[in-house]
Amino acid sequence: MDGLPYWKFFSDKWLAGNIQAHDMQTQGIFVNVCARAWADGGELEYNIDRLARVLHVDKQVLADALQVLVDDGMLVLSDAGTLSSKFILLQLSERSTLSKARSKAGRKGGKAKQLNRRSNCQASVKQNLAILEPEPEPEPEVENNPPSPQRGDGDGVEKKPKKKRLTVEEKKRMKVESNSDLMNRIGKWFGRKPTTPWAIYEAEALAQCLPVDGGDIRLLEIYYTSERRDDEEDYRRKAVAQLLNNFSTEIDRARSYKPKRTTPIAAARAKSDSEFTRIVSDLKLCNGSAAIWDAICNAPGELTHRLAKYAADNLGFKR
Repeated sequence: MDGLPYWKFFSDKWLAGNIQAHDMQTQGIFVNVCARAWADGGELEYNIDRLARVLHVDKQVLADALQVLVDDGMLVLSDAGTLSSKFILLQLSERSTLSKARSKAGRKGGKAKQLNRRSNCQASVKQNLAILEPEPEPEPEVENNPPSPQRGDGDGVEKKPKKKRLTVEEKKRMKVESNSDLMNRIGKWFGRKPTTPWAIYEAEALAQCLPVDGGDIRLLEIYYTSERRDDEEDYRRKAVAQLLNNFSTEIDRARSYKPKRTTPIAAARAKSDSEFTRIVSDLKLCNGSAAIWDAICNAPGELTHRLAKYAADNLGFKR
């Protein structure tokens, strides 16, 4: 990512964090996934084949490690199939906020300097003109000046009708012509179809929130689309307008939210475990290491490592 060569790393938090409960292989996978997500702008495509190839690790080992990291809340898997880490998204959000603040301060400072130079220049020009130009002679008084005409009916001046401002209720009833991509993305969190146009009231509320950092939108998306635990209070807003009218508060809640384990990896792992159990039953019926090895080679690639280890530990298998 251009201009972002590093992220903040706090050694005390790393040494005292949940990551220390995992083996060095899982820790290494976590760091590499975070680095690649950082380079891709905060999110990384969840593709086991590709990740296993670039990280030089067995597919099943990688899938198991990612599952554990997702279960522990250190990685987040979106419905769109992307991996991210909350601390990466938070740091990107903080950088964006700081950059906007510095840019705003720079614009203010630049405008102040420009106004000061312009004011000094104007004062200098006026002073020079006062020296060079003679004083103007007083104009003669003109008597019996006709009074200026009053604007009104019959004076020949057409009055422009005042534009009527919409009331709040009218803005809530009237719809925009078309939704933006951001509108459709937010509307999806509330079960809206892309073909459902937003109310003018909602569009104006969104405009008050702009510009919105991409990291904040991703955190809000995780917060609003994650499944809630049974023992967890749900403080999410129930309507788009409520979210937008409390945008800063909702971003703060999204930053501190810890999502429940995501189901796509869990479902894939359950399917893998079922297949593993079935093949193990077949291995027990094999006679000799050669037959066991043939059965392992015919199994799905992501199960090869697990099956070979199981056969070596429990069936006396030797290659």
